[in-house]
This record gives sequence, structure tokens and C-alpha cells, in this order.
Amino acid sequence: MITNALSKEEGEKTYQIDLSNLELEQNEYETTVKGEIINNSDKEYRYISIDVQFYDKKGSIVDSQIEYIYDLKPGGSWNLETYSISEYADSYKVVGVYAEAAE
Repeated sequence: MITNALSKEEGEKTYQIDLSNLELEQNEYETTVKGEIINNSDKEYRYISIDVQFYDKKGSIVDSQIEYIYDLKPGGSWNLETYSISEYADSYKVVGVYAEAAE
């Protein structure tokens, strides 16, 4: 869990970033969430943290991963890719977003 994290929706609005084209891909070894993070603000972010939780078919958490994006400039984008090796991972949710602007 990320300290001071906002929900996905609050984070996108507050930090003026978009988490877009998020999709779940599964194979016999892992479950992967891929997408893109776009900085629509006029700030450079020193880092952005994204907390992704993976759930089984019953809705129980089976894994949680935090991805870090560094030095994202205004108008810049970053390809997000995080994965779970849990054989039970069936769905996901972005549960936390935190960003720190560069000084």
C-alpha cells in the first residue's frame, strides 16, 4: 500500500495524469496489466507510484504490485506493465496513485 495514495480517479484529476488503455493479459505463467500513463500537467514528476491489486474469481485479493515511474515530463508518457504470478489472478484494480513533482 502506498502512503498518501489517492484513488485512481482522484489521482488522475489531482495530478492531471491519465492511466489509459489498461488491459489484462493472461497466460499459463502470469497475469499482466498493461497500459499507458500520460502526464497532462505542466509539472515534471520525479516519480509516480501506481498500486495494482489482483483478485481471484471470488473477488479476494491474491496479489498486489506497486509500479514506479520516474522523471515523467509534461506531455510525456510511460508504458505501464505489472504482473502477478499467482495462478488465481483473474481481475485487477488500480487502488492507489501518488505522484511527487520535481523541484
